[in-house]
Amino acid sequence: MKHLRHLDRWLPIVCLLLLTVAAPAVPPPNGVAPVDPPPYGFAIDGNLMANTPAANVGDWISDTNAFPGSGGSVLTLAGVPINASRTFHLRDPYNGSDNVFKGGMKWRDNPNIWQWTTNKASSKTDINNALLHLTTDTNGHTWAVVAADRYSVSGDSYIDFEFLQSPLTLTATNTFSSAGTNGGRTSGDLLFSLAFIGGGSTPDFLAYRWQTNGLGGFDYADATAMLSTGRFFMAVNSNTISVPYGAFGVTTYAPNAFAEAAIDLTALLGSFDQCASFGFKTIMVKTKSSSSDTATIEDFITPFQYTLRIGPDAQAGPDQVRCAEGAETTFPLNGAAGSGLSSVASTTWSVLSGSATVDDTNALVTTVHVSSVSATLRLTVVQVNGCTETDDIVLAVQQPPVCSIAGVTNTCPRTTNTFSAPAGMTSYAWSVSGGGSISGAANQQTVKVVASSTCGTNYTLALNFITNVCSAFCSQDVAVIDSGAPVLTCPPNR
Repeated sequence: MKHLRHLDRWLPIVCLLLLTVAAPAVPPPNGVAPVDPPPYGFAIDGNLMANTPAANVGDWISDTNAFPGSGGSVLTLAGVPINASRTFHLRDPYNGSDNVFKGGMKWRDNPNIWQWTTNKASSKTDINNALLHLTTDTNGHTWAVVAADRYSVSGDSYIDFEFLQSPLTLTATNTFSSAGTNGGRTSGDLLFSLAFIGGGSTPDFLAYRWQTNGLGGFDYADATAMLSTGRFFMAVNSNTISVPYGAFGVTTYAPNAFAEAAIDLTALLGSFDQCASFGFKTIMVKTKSSSSDTATIEDFITPFQYTLRIGPDAQAGPDQVRCAEGAETTFPLNGAAGSGLSSVASTTWSVLSGSATVDDTNALVTTVHVSSVSATLRLTVVQVNGCTETDDIVLAVQQPPVCSIAGVTNTCPRTTNTFSAPAGMTSYAWSVSGGGSISGAANQQTVKVVASSTCGTNYTLALNFITNVCSAFCSQDVAVIDSGAPVLTCPPNR
């Protein structure tokens, strides 16, 4: 009895521990991402088809004959993107003859030490299709909708979508090349992991952010807790679903073979720093068998390059060079302003250097008149919350070149003469009219002209050339005359 005296004190704690260990993971929420396109939102419900199980909700594919409704789609029944600038369908070989990671590669490693080979991925980490759709909501927030599949539904597996701010490419020497300067990535890179856990039957979703690790290096830190309610959704297929475009040689997915998620990237990035702006350049899809720090990566799809800017942003446009138009030269301004968590409050053009007058200093699209050799303008974008972004543009005025033709002004019939234009031009175009013809190339600095056989049939040689953005035209008249004195030759017997 002595040993049982305090059993009632410890029993609730023991039961709580047992419940904690045995409790299943809470699946992330499914739902409808409030975006357009597709029309009427994007259903994250574990299937590909719009208007099912609920009508009038968008999804990856629409088949109104089978599932009537107004919900739109982003892929055709054949899996072809309707808008290839915002929707991507990536396919990967499966069950052998596939590009996979060499053994021992880790998901947190510097990508520059990754190696790849041609082999077969494990069944539970073998992917055939990956989908990505980039869209917006009514607040101007950018959303990423991602999906992928796996060959076997047995066992835990993870499908990662990495959004990288520096280019990552595959090399011909079976390695990867990353331009990221912070441990092979760039501080602020994102990784989203679609997870099949609990033996492969339970969905999970994890978000990571690349940042300093406090030890002088960089590492992925778990950022899942930064996902706001209603700003992300995730689901896997709990039953057999249709795959109209085909997957792993069939047109259906077994339960727990397909996962999808939607993430409000603007809200997530704004939770780290509401004034920060991010420019992603590469998207990498890969798989691993667990989320542990030492988990090896297995299958992958060749990284693809895509430019995506998120957060407060000012874009003044590329630098311009125009040919002088007189006392002042007119340049078009085509600025752009990106909103972050808050909307744009104001946009302003200002002149940093040179002499220039802007028609409307508050309009993104306007005109500026430059009266100096060059001018530098700045576009300032201010958000409602005070976040400020700037971008500069340099406008250069080029003086037109002087056109001249060096060569004879009169010639004898049937004579070939060479004419020259000023050196160093971008392009040349010669032409001739009248009693002459060009012999050889007519697009070089020099040209050869053959005079006609008849005296008095003069010709005009014309030249057009371009140097950078300026062009010039000139011509030269050439008289065809027989100016040589006649020579009389008598026969020897005369």
